[in-house]
Amino acid sequence: MQVIHLILGKANPERMNGVNKVVHALATQQHRAGANVAVWGITADLSDNYPAREFATRLFPARRNPFGLAPTLRAALRQLAGQPVVIHLHGAFIPVYFSVARRLAALKIPYVLTPHGSYSPAAMRKSRLTKLTYGRLFESYLLRRAAQQVALKQAPVG
Repeated sequence: MQVIHLILGKANPERMNGVNKVVHALATQQHRAGANVAVWGITADLSDNYPAREFATRLFPARRNPFGLAPTLRAALRQLAGQPVVIHLHGAFIPVYFSVARRLAALKIPYVLTPHGSYSPAAMRKSRLTKLTYGRLFESYLLRRAAQQVALKQAPVG
């Protein structure tokens, strides 16, 4: 079975973003354990400006519409239909993930969601009303349809 980690960005461990570091480390360890693993990133900058890595990386352009899916990402997801694959979404309150989740459901491709601390009480206090509204309209869809939800014990540090 193939595991594809989908993130905003490139899983660059040299960035301050904790999600990038966690996804890079997770994909590296999965690859070393023999898993068929890849990282797909949604980013405004498609250049390969990150260190060498042991796993495949594929980049897709971010769209101006935060819910928009690039045609190349739509096509890549379509190619996965019927394959033994799971998509691992990293992060929460990310509009494009709503669109990805709808596409995955239509293609019958399972996905896992790891919010990386986005649902913590401290994080939820920031822009609380916006998050509650977004949660009811969009985030709840991701949570209901996820094959699994993964909660990290501690927020990544570093």
